[in-house]
Amino acid sequence: MPKVFSQAPVIPMILIGDPGEFEHLSAKLRYIIGPTTPDAGKPGNLRYDLKGTNRVLNIIHAADDPAAAIREASVFFDLDEILDAMLSTEEVRYDPDEIVPEEPVNLLRWRTFNEVKLEALDYIDIRRAEIQELLDREAEIVAKELPIDEERLALKEIEARLSMIASEIMEEIDKELVRNARLPADPKGKGRLAERLEDSLVAANMIKLLSDERALSDESEFDKLLMFSLSRELIGSGWGEVVVHSTWAVMPQMVKDLEKNGKVVITSS
Repeated sequence: MPKVFSQAPVIPMILIGDPGEFEHLSAKLRYIIGPTTPDAGKPGNLRYDLKGTNRVLNIIHAADDPAAAIREASVFFDLDEILDAMLSTEEVRYDPDEIVPEEPVNLLRWRTFNEVKLEALDYIDIRRAEIQELLDREAEIVAKELPIDEERLALKEIEARLSMIASEIMEEIDKELVRNARLPADPKGKGRLAERLEDSLVAANMIKLLSDERALSDESEFDKLLMFSLSRELIGSGWGEVVVHSTWAVMPQMVKDLEKNGKVVITSS
């Protein structure tokens, strides 16, 4: 996804070391950093401990094997630099101040989703208090910065309830659209009502999908919903757009990774 990889610089490294009991160093590194989906990992995995956002924004990348490592290193280094690194006996040295961004950005998935859902709530006229209470509880849990498994467990019922309420609101909007369409002719009045209901429909759908991993995984037209959401300023920053869009793009595989590793998928279904 070009929008992800063009959003900020990366720090490429060539690491040389003892693979120990592993077949090669690439295998050792991948064991240390954990599954590509951070939520599918366990304590001790870098992606899990540092709470990577999704399969794309997952803290760190490592090559699958030595051949892939050389091929991927050649994207950033010329051959002489790669050979020098392979023959070097020096330990890694770096200045932490040089790799800390001037303006750090919080990319935690559930925090970003909470911010978007709060903006969406402004476009919803019914059951606002109920949704607001759930979003407040969601924000409180996210603010605690719990380990991933604890956070997911704490959010599970809240997200399921948010998804269910949003689905019910969408059903009510559909009924209201049909009901008003069958009333006596009133092009201007119906047009204004349709615009307001469309705003509510977009907002409710966004709340539903950002609360339900399985529903987000199954959604095929999220690109359109994203554009409609941006036009209504539900997402206020470039990084927010990247987190939301990239999470949708990789959610089908994230769901498979969660299930493969015995993790619960957050859903109302």
